[in-house]
Amino acid sequence: MKRLIALSIVLLCASTTPASQDLAPKWPERAFEAQLQAKGVVFELDHDPRSLISRQIAMAGGPPSVRTHAGMMITRLGDASQDVAVDDVRGEGPNSLVFDSVWVDDEPPSEFRTLLFVSLRNTDPLEIERTWMAYEPATTNEVDGLAVIVPGTFGYPPELYEKWSDDLRGRGWSVLRLLSQPSRFTEYFPVRVNGDGSEQGRAFAARADDRTAECAYAVEYGARFIEGLDARLAGKPRTILGFSGGAILAPGVIAREPDRYQTAVLVAGGANAASISIDSTFMARFIRSVSFDFVGEDKPADRADFEAGYLEQASLDGYHAAAAFDSNTRVLIVDGTVDRAVPFVNSQLMADRLESTVGIQAERRSYPVNHVMLFMALIESVRQINDWSDDPDSAELDMPPGEEAKAQP
Repeated sequence: MKRLIALSIVLLCASTTPASQDLAPKWPERAFEAQLQAKGVVFELDHDPRSLISRQIAMAGGPPSVRTHAGMMITRLGDASQDVAVDDVRGEGPNSLVFDSVWVDDEPPSEFRTLLFVSLRNTDPLEIERTWMAYEPATTNEVDGLAVIVPGTFGYPPELYEKWSDDLRGRGWSVLRLLSQPSRFTEYFPVRVNGDGSEQGRAFAARADDRTAECAYAVEYGARFIEGLDARLAGKPRTILGFSGGAILAPGVIAREPDRYQTAVLVAGGANAASISIDSTFMARFIRSVSFDFVGEDKPADRADFEAGYLEQASLDGYHAAAAFDSNTRVLIVDGTVDRAVPFVNSQLMADRLESTVGIQAERRSYPVNHVMLFMALIESVRQINDWSDDPDSAELDMPPGEEAKAQP
């Protein structure tokens, strides 16, 4: 019980945590970094990104496209591949998400491009990870910058993010839109804590950081690829919009290149992903990328140890990534006070950490709704939120300010 009380004090007082206690971002290695001079490679695929169909992998090893994409990577490496063969590369495991088919056989010409970021984990055997993205260029003569959209888990609902992209493009933003998180973001693994959970918490942090880093790498190299296609983007600012699982990842994405982001919109996100994963109703019912089993005699204390161990190690969690933000980045947080998928307390923690570590006072918009109702209402807020991304100082948000809403028991 003492350990539980101690952890509660840490979380409640997060806004006063001194910067000296923050973790600097630690970026996991990928295979062949030296040879590639990069964490991975961006390839362009011959499909309209809005025609692609996703599916969850039921068994380890991944679909046949693993061989195709591993072969593309090995070909790019050339002699530097060190005789790695396609069959030496392991595909994603159960519950991972991939895109491997299209809605129509004969796709009409499209102004959009499908990008695929591929990296190899430095394991034995090597493990592939893939991130499918859309490049959707601005429809205006002038380009204001690059907008990055990181969607909800499994890319759901895609229609929302496509509408969001279309509105941004009409304003002069070219868009890098992830179709989902990296393929292994939802790969299943169980966590069993029996007694002091600190060690398991640190192990969970290493895995979580690896998944966050992969998303950051995909955005980094995807943005470079796009900037190579359109010289008008050189030196232009970026905005990032993260939703649900994407909002949890977005702070880590920003931490990779903090000086590039002018604004950030975090919808139904939060800090301390260990706590979110344990408490989320969506994790247990729908996402199922991790399961927790606290089997010790003092389960509350074991959980407290687990979360404390996690926060000691999780340098890319929003809790610590907040400290890497450029202090000039403007942040808008939109959340639901009765959200059980990503609890409101974690969204509040993210806002507190931004203020305490780098002095960013986020614009808040909170509603007395749950996760589903918040997303159902978002379609009506696209214009207003994009107005804010364009010009935070002059945009008028009709939504009530966050301080008027209180978390519900």
